[in-house]
Amino acid sequence: MTLHFDLVRAETAWLEASQDPRSFGRTLTVGPPGFEAYARVLTLPDPAHDGQQEADVADEVFDAAPVESDVVVETVELLAAGSGLDDLRFLMWDGYPYDPALPAVDRIDLMRLRSCAMATGSLADFRTWTTSGRERHFPPAFVWPTDRSWCVAYDIDSHFAGVAGTVDAIERVVAESKHPAVRDDRRVIPAMYH
Repeated sequence: MTLHFDLVRAETAWLEASQDPRSFGRTLTVGPPGFEAYARVLTLPDPAHDGQQEADVADEVFDAAPVESDVVVETVELLAAGSGLDDLRFLMWDGYPYDPALPAVDRIDLMRLRSCAMATGSLADFRTWTTSGRERHFPPAFVWPTDRSWCVAYDIDSHFAGVAGTVDAIERVVAESKHPAVRDDRRVIPAMYH
């Protein structure tokens, strides 16, 4: 099978309700408010100083960085294994140059910053969909199970996947991730590359 694309407002209402302009950047990067705990799974080390350019990262570090969509998939695998949930919701940012393009379905507009198509399916469905085109390797903006017990976010400007969930889920991600993972305080904006 593959992903099924259709915007179901009842499934995205909780994200739309978290669109407070004062904290929505945190929703895009680490997930919506209201979860017990948060973490970040890094694709690159955090910037060494404020204002650091991503181009200033050493070539060998940049070359060894994992593929963003792999980080999201592996993080979702960890969370799904702990919950047994594989009936997932995906938001796919329509600004990526997908080839073939995302289907022409209604979009959710998050803070007028990110227009996304919604898809449902399993992690296996997502993998099938990403390999069924020439240019579909981009990470989803959000992934969550039907019970919304956790959420993974990956914003286009981030160097990390944000993870929101229970304390136990976040501890499992920090302890078992194949990539560097750190606990996150949602109230504090982490250093970002410029």
